Amino acid sequence: MLNQLSQLTLQADGRFANREELSFIRDYIASSETRVSAYRKLRDQRGVIALETEQQILNIDREYFVENGQNFKDKFSRDQDISLRYTAATVLSGDLERLKQSILLWTRTIIQSSKPQKCKQLTGVSHQIKTDVILEKLDPEEHPHVRPILALNQSILGS
Repeated sequence: MLNQLSQLTLQADGRFANREELSFIRDYIASSETRVSAYRKLRDQRGVIALETEQQILNIDREYFVENGQNFKDKFSRDQDISLRYTAATVLSGDLERLKQSILLWTRTIIQSSKPQKCKQLTGVSHQIKTDVILEKLDPEEHPHVRPILALNQSILGS
């Protein structure tokens, strides 16, 4: 939303914006209640989401978080919490480009350099599991505001 508003300000410099150019603002305002509801659910259920995601991952591989005798579960939990906070914030703003530029590309670099090989191999699976868990917690009308964010997370961090 903020990125679109900034772009409109540049495009309409010296003139009034037309109805079509302003339509995204009307759409955003119309969806604000649903966005806030989804945000609150993600915030309030973040612990449950993390626990269910972790449990489903462990059902696939009991040793998922262990490599060379070192346990990476705490690091995974921290990363999941950060990811969920940024996802929730993006539900409110609707600004996928800002999410991508502000945290996802940086996080991908950190993950690629510090995650154990086994976790890297299963990152796509863990993102799919987290997506399914999150969508279970939300009402269907909230899904369109969350799915694109989860897809972006998956495409950048899940590879």
